[in-house]
Amino acid sequence: AGSCLAVVRGYGATRWQPRRSRACMMAGPDGGGSAGGPSASPATPAALEGLMGAFDGLVKGAFDSLPMGGGGGGAAAAKLGATKQALLDACDATARGTRSSDAALAEIEGLIDELAELNAMAARDTGSSPDLTGKWALMFTTEQELLGLMGNPLTVVYQTLDIENGKLGNGVEWSNGVTFTVDSTLSSDAEVDVRSNFVFKSAALTVPDIPILGTRTLTLPPIGKGWFDNVYLDRDLRLNRDLRGNTVVYQRMVELEEGGMIIV
Repeated sequence: AGSCLAVVRGYGATRWQPRRSRACMMAGPDGGGSAGGPSASPATPAALEGLMGAFDGLVKGAFDSLPMGGGGGGAAAAKLGATKQALLDACDATARGTRSSDAALAEIEGLIDELAELNAMAARDTGSSPDLTGKWALMFTTEQELLGLMGNPLTVVYQTLDIENGKLGNGVEWSNGVTFTVDSTLSSDAEVDVRSNFVFKSAALTVPDIPILGTRTLTLPPIGKGWFDNVYLDRDLRLNRDLRGNTVVYQRMVELEEGGMIIV
């Protein structure tokens, strides 16, 4: 199996780097005689070579069909990596959706459809997968409410998911230090295996360094609930479509030892 490719993006720098996949150890046929018992003739070297060739072909075909990173065959992994890169490049060209066009949106939706098909082939229960847990940076959205907040490229929009404890957080951080956060409960759906359900619990707007007053937080009463489908998920990329027909592309954020976060 080939190496899994992970995209690393940080403040103008984008590169693909290899990530080690799990080692796969398989035992071939033991080369014993046929089922006819002790009197059966042993297999010839040519027959064993043919059997091993057929076995290798079956194994390669099985691994090539795996759509998720960390186990796909060389051709499948290359195709997956190219499709992910094309999607991220298309998202970058729209400035996270704030400068989109009909043609750009069609390209992005088409690439997401390709990756969603791979997710469906893998029959993964992405609505409750532990791979959801983590902090995710928003790279593209069609949600108008968010687009209105993202005119400044330095504005960070993210989600935090905690599957084990059933928590979902949404956050917006502006370059002037103002933050807006929404906390919700999170649960998988009993009928749709790619779906995550949420119910809003609380919201807060925090404004730092107000003259005389200092930092102040205004709590807001959140109202509502909803769901989103994780139509594609791997270790570094998550693609969502929600009940209002919006599309969102997320990349995982990882904390650096020296401080700060990087999108991986």
